[in-house]
Amino acid sequence: MNENEIVTTALDQHEQEILIQCRIQAQSFKEVGRLLKIIDDGEEYKLKGFATFKAYMDSAYNTVFPFGYSQACKYIRVYEHYGARLEQFSGMPLEILDMFKDDNIEDFEKIAKENDLEHKSVAEAKKLKARLDKAEEQLTMLNDDLTAAENNITAIEQDKRAAEQQVKELTAAVEKLTEKKDVEINALNDRIKELTTEAENIKAGYEAKLALAKTESTAADERLKAMQSQLDKATSKADEQVIKIKFYFEEMQSSAKSFAAALSDISDSERKAKYQGAAVKFLNAVAEEIGNVQKDD
Repeated sequence: MNENEIVTTALDQHEQEILIQCRIQAQSFKEVGRLLKIIDDGEEYKLKGFATFKAYMDSAYNTVFPFGYSQACKYIRVYEHYGARLEQFSGMPLEILDMFKDDNIEDFEKIAKENDLEHKSVAEAKKLKARLDKAEEQLTMLNDDLTAAENNITAIEQDKRAAEQQVKELTAAVEKLTEKKDVEINALNDRIKELTTEAENIKAGYEAKLALAKTESTAADERLKAMQSQLDKATSKADEQVIKIKFYFEEMQSSAKSFAAALSDISDSERKAKYQGAAVKFLNAVAEEIGNVQKDD
């Protein structure tokens, strides 16, 4: 066996011994933490007259244990967090294990491999932890911002859907009102046409009646003139009968004027036309009777 082989064999042996010690250390961390937790949870420290676990550990420091309350709490935390997986991180100091106690074990395993924590000092591990915490904080902030943005997008989408629904409802309402308005307008237009036709028919009827009345009035005036002429001739005889006739004629003429004046005061056109027609018929009858008298003569 040469010298190099002897050195290699010794190195292998030392490496194996180191691995054994690491396992022993990991087992020690686990067992110490377990026992300390039993003392704390079970309040066994009261058997020696201590009110609290801290008071017990402060008293036992350098008398019973080579560590105090703070270190005891680390043992307990590491035991509670890592449990049976402590042997997986057997090469790391207690301080580093406690430093990452709040991290998920799978995440810590990845961090340990990527950063070779087994060969890092506690100070280096603290710096790494600070960077990771800062990155985690930034990631949390980004996630919060992302969540807020997603919430804003959701709110905007909800507002958009609500606005679209309102527009749809308003559009339907406007269309309904427009349709109703069109129907009402068409009905009004039809009614206006009907009323216009009725008004035109009434106007045409009144105009026809008025034209007839004017025609009859003109004929009556002509007959009256003829009668007046006959009377004038009759008055030249200056007899009693002529004077009587003249008297009656003047009375009839006066009555006709009064009748015409009264007729013009009637506001109801239909009633006026009725009396006007009756008067014309009466005058025609009188004229006819007077004509018959002339024929008799």
